[in-house]
Amino acid sequence: MSRFQGTVPKEVSITGIGLHSGRPVELRILPATPNHGIYFCRTDLPDQAPIFAHPSQVSATQLSTTLGPLGAHVATVEHLMAAFSGVGIDNAVVWVDGPEIPILDGSSAPFVEKLLEVGVQIQNVRRKQILLSESFEVRSGDQYVRYEPWGFLPHTHQPALLIEGHVEFASDAIGRQTLVFPFSHKNFLSLQSARTFCHIDDIEKMRTHGLAKGGSLENAIVVDGTRVLNPEGLRHEDEFIRHKILDFIGDIALLGGQLVGKVTLHKGGHRLHVEFAQEILRRLAQQSALTEPSATLMSFA
Repeated sequence: MSRFQGTVPKEVSITGIGLHSGRPVELRILPATPNHGIYFCRTDLPDQAPIFAHPSQVSATQLSTTLGPLGAHVATVEHLMAAFSGVGIDNAVVWVDGPEIPILDGSSAPFVEKLLEVGVQIQNVRRKQILLSESFEVRSGDQYVRYEPWGFLPHTHQPALLIEGHVEFASDAIGRQTLVFPFSHKNFLSLQSARTFCHIDDIEKMRTHGLAKGGSLENAIVVDGTRVLNPEGLRHEDEFIRHKILDFIGDIALLGGQLVGKVTLHKGGHRLHVEFAQEILRRLAQQSALTEPSATLMSFA
């Protein structure tokens, strides 16, 4: 990954439908200055203040990550945020004409493709890195996210962030999957195309709650027992754990910097990811009270 922050050099336009709303969505990504961060603007609500992409702005985590006050929110931001993180976009303004980011094919790949078409404008400000001094975990039952620190050595090949992911589902089509993923731009390109997934029995339940109205075999993997119902099959043998790690990368991108250390992601989900990010912020604030701020949130050397 570049040591410097990045933005898009010019506007990027993307259209699609919302996974849960089923409505057409038009998205525009515009350049932003260094240290600006990512902001979402609802163009259909011109009087609504821009929404900062930050853990403190998360308002819902049911089946996706939602930012901003309900009724003026932007949902399903995780695949776009993962794409930003994966290609090195730290600063941008996202204009969207509805309450949800388009699902496209259910992965980050279409976003990455559009971003790489225009390239990344490197900015003359170093990307921030986030390093905590102690291990911790956030847990819910048998689900957890665990963080372990290490010293980042910029002149070695040690990855800044290593993610070890585990999933376990009753459906034999998924079962147990594990992946150790060193986060880098090159490695992200092998992860970007992993799609969201569900069991066929979950579809009707979601729709009775007003969700997944735009879902189809074109934007999600659907499994039934031992079978994958998508005619083309899987893109990766371990596509399920790849997508879970993709979601995690998108959710922690809300931190606005490069997390440094090892993360173990066991049966993760959006709620747990956001709680993990919020705990990082709490611990950073606590560390800053005891040490110089540069010891906890600092630029790459």
